[in-house]
Amino acid sequence: MARAKPRSLIEAISEIQILATVVKTGREIPENYLLLDRRIAYFEVGVKGALADGLISALFVPMSMGVLSNLVPIFGTLTPSLFDQLFSVLIAMAYGLGYNVMIGVNLGNCYYGKACRQAIDSIYSAMVTFNILKVILLFLLFHGLYGLLTPDWVDAKSDQLWPAWRVLMNQATAVEVQTWILNVREVLLLSSWFVVFSTAVSLIIPRIFFVRGSKYAELEHRRNMLYDGY
Repeated sequence: MARAKPRSLIEAISEIQILATVVKTGREIPENYLLLDRRIAYFEVGVKGALADGLISALFVPMSMGVLSNLVPIFGTLTPSLFDQLFSVLIAMAYGLGYNVMIGVNLGNCYYGKACRQAIDSIYSAMVTFNILKVILLFLLFHGLYGLLTPDWVDAKSDQLWPAWRVLMNQATAVEVQTWILNVREVLLLSSWFVVFSTAVSLIIPRIFFVRGSKYAELEHRRNMLYDGY
C-alpha cells in the first residue's frame, strides 16, 4: 500500500523526524529511499508555504509601512505608539517568519544523513525558489502601482466611478477613500524593499539551524560510535 503523501508542513516535519531518528540509531537509509513522488510532495509543501507568504505580504506589508509612516491608521490613530508599530511589522512578517522558524527549530537537528537532507532540501529549495519569485513579482507590482496611482489618475478615476459610488457612500467618504489610496501609494516603494529584506531574513533562519543541527548530529553520531558502537 502506498504511503499517504504529506499535505502540510506538520506532516512533512513528522515524517522527516522519524527518518532522522532511524538514521541516528546507526541505520543508514539509502539515498533512493525517497522516490520522485515523495520528493515532489515535500516540494509542494514548500511551495504552499511560499505562496501563502506571498499573498500575506502583498496585503499587509503596505499597510504596515503605512503605519510606520503615520499614513495609515492602526487602532483608530495616525500616531501609533512603539507597540503599535512593532505589532504592524509583526503582522506583515508573522507568517513567513513563523513558517521558517518552525522549519529551522524542528528540522535543524534532522539535517543529517542523505535521505533526511534530501527531504529537507526538497522543502527548502521550493521555499527559496518561490520566495525569489515572490520578491520579484511584488517588487514589480509595488513599483508599477506607484507609477500608476498618481493624484491625477486617482482623481480622474474617482470622477468616473462616482455615479456608482454614490449609492454606497457620500462625497466626504469618497474623498477619504481617495486620500487613503494616495497614502498607500506613498509607502509602496518602501514596501517593495521591506519585502526583499524580510524574505532574506526569513530564509536565512532555517539555513542557520541546518548548519548548526548537522554539526551537532555529527558530533552525536561520533559519541554513539565511541560509546555505544553505532
